[in-house]
Amino acid sequence: MNKATRLIVLIGLKLIPILAICQKNAGIVTEDPTPLHFFLQKNFDTTFIYNSYSSWFPFANYKIIARKKEQIFFFTYRQPYGKYAGGYSFPGGLEQRFMEEVRIFKSSNVDTNRFFLPIDTRNDIKQNAWQSINKIIWNLRQDPGKSSCSIDDAEQSDFFSITPDKICYYSYYYIEDINGCKNRDSLNLKNAQRTKDIFDRSF
Repeated sequence: MNKATRLIVLIGLKLIPILAICQKNAGIVTEDPTPLHFFLQKNFDTTFIYNSYSSWFPFANYKIIARKKEQIFFFTYRQPYGKYAGGYSFPGGLEQRFMEEVRIFKSSNVDTNRFFLPIDTRNDIKQNAWQSINKIIWNLRQDPGKSSCSIDDAEQSDFFSITPDKICYYSYYYIEDINGCKNRDSLNLKNAQRTKDIFDRSF
């Protein structure tokens, strides 16, 4: 069963809502949702996710802001050791234990497992981040992507907005660039950059 057929079957059984395009001319959704996406969709009113990664480490690196009624929650889903996962020496063979955890991370489905963690931060930071992102993210449009750029190893930035009836996905390659890639909507790119900056400042 191919991807399209699988989606149709699941939708027919009413197990998942279809991935949606949140803005006219946003482009075609290409990212498969994970069990974590569906958990957030089922248990929260609205969720925003920022995922940044590269070809060197193409795994989930999520910063998540989720809202349930008046409560706002911060989560992360990412490899917990960062640069210390390899190339560093620690007493007691700790680097081997770290590498084993990274191996488990790479082989795990993105779900509510040991790598999905709540983040404790001030309520005013949560409120400000939520309000700021909520004003911008619904206006994002799909970016032309890597094919429009001359750089091969830049960072990929993905955004998800999740509600009970839809999961919307927008992908940006080399989000820091404005002039080096062709056929880019400068206002759309600036909105994506602003959204990324709010996530980065808040976590």
